[in-house]
Amino acid sequence: MLLAMAMLAPAQAQQEPFHKRFEVGIRAGYLPLKLMRSSDTDVDYGAVSLLERSTAQTRPVTVGPSLVFRFSDRWAMGVDAMYRNVGYDQFIKSETSPDTGDRVLLGYSNERTRATFWDVPVLLRYTRSQQKGFRPRMTGMIGPAVRFTTGVESYRENVDAKYFVIQTNDPVKPAKKMAPGATVGIGMEWKDEIGVRVTIEGRFTRWQKDSFKNGPTATNRNTVELLLGLSF
Repeated sequence: MLLAMAMLAPAQAQQEPFHKRFEVGIRAGYLPLKLMRSSDTDVDYGAVSLLERSTAQTRPVTVGPSLVFRFSDRWAMGVDAMYRNVGYDQFIKSETSPDTGDRVLLGYSNERTRATFWDVPVLLRYTRSQQKGFRPRMTGMIGPAVRFTTGVESYRENVDAKYFVIQTNDPVKPAKKMAPGATVGIGMEWKDEIGVRVTIEGRFTRWQKDSFKNGPTATNRNTVELLLGLSF
């Protein structure tokens, strides 16, 4: 489908030198939503109660390189590799309730995990109109995305009923090292006389799989980002 749309590009783009249709740049932005979900539950199963708490630890910034190939003045295909720093702190405690009614500790665990997400969207881009003076061009985009999970570092502390402590730093295995998704977005673009492009974009990505899913910890399947781009 994307190739068919590219073939509709005007002949004007075909007359341009091939290398001049590539744009290389960088995008940086802000993530309004956390990449991990926070949760806090206390469940009583009768004889045993379970406290589970997961706190998201995410830096709300993103940055990465971008590459755009323009089929014509309006149609283009772009790919980005956006870096996200992500993590969570997890606490799980189990207790039993004997006949006295007082809770007795069975054990608890503390976990600290940090990782890197590389989100790679491949977007078909359509720019609606020509730039007139300072007035920007409006751009819409849609396409698939893939999330790669790398650089996982973990620290766990397990404590039993006798307060015997076991510490480990084996990295947690992600639920999915590669998670598929779909991205849509809209933006504005300015271009100066020498070909430098400045863009402001808002994007939404829906992920089909959790990169992390461990007890009360799970990935936020929705990613929203506000991006500022510079390309040549």
